[in-house]
Amino acid sequence: MTIAEAARQFEVSRYAVYKWRAAYQTGGEGALAQRTRGPKSALSYEQIIEMREWLRTQPPEALQQSCHLWSSAASAALVQSRFGKRLSRATLRKYLSALGILRQDDSRHASLQEMNRYLSESVIRHWVNSAYPKVVSLARRDSADIFWFERAIYHLPERPVIGLPAETTLLPPRSWPRFNRLSAVSNTGVLYFLGFEHSSTPDGLLDFIQRLVRERQKKVILILPRFRSFRSGPMRNWCALHGDQIQLEWVQDPSRVS
Repeated sequence: MTIAEAARQFEVSRYAVYKWRAAYQTGGEGALAQRTRGPKSALSYEQIIEMREWLRTQPPEALQQSCHLWSSAASAALVQSRFGKRLSRATLRKYLSALGILRQDDSRHASLQEMNRYLSESVIRHWVNSAYPKVVSLARRDSADIFWFERAIYHLPERPVIGLPAETTLLPPRSWPRFNRLSAVSNTGVLYFLGFEHSSTPDGLLDFIQRLVRERQKKVILILPRFRSFRSGPMRNWCALHGDQIQLEWVQDPSRVS
């Protein structure tokens, strides 16, 4: 088993595996058995689960937060206001990654991969090569931010890596909490997300777009796949009225443009 394989299997960093190997080579199995656990989690297991449920099901205003969408910074503010604990950005991201709220592949590339579920690779490649340069030029002209949209539905891990009591009974994967997430990530890696029951409906998408515009307070160019269900009348009308704040760029098959 390689270092990378061991790190994935035991859900630790490769650095930790290197330390285990060095301890074993120096003192054998006894050295591993005597090793203490890592630093104590800043949040209790109960607080970690509570934070997960807040981010999974509640918009910020329901928890008296001033932001409009969740992000790493907004999650840190939530922890401080609810638990009285200040966490660094790196520590907070570690929690969110362990919970499955954030994923290692949250990027514009992941957004394109998600679009590949609905559009062919050739269509996406054609759009990136032909249409995307024009989007970049438009963003420069209007001093706008480019964001890549993604809709994802997946199950969060029932066992967070951090703060798990030893006696916790694990549930089968089908019982793990489901996360219905809308997100937008910028070219620089800024990620906003929202999870709630109706987030995959046209009304949910419009709500997300409105929140994104309020959060950024400048023009946003949002790149997303062309779904008929996304192009509702209310959304088209709202975006037309707020063209100085939002522009939707649809990744689509040019042969099917109506």
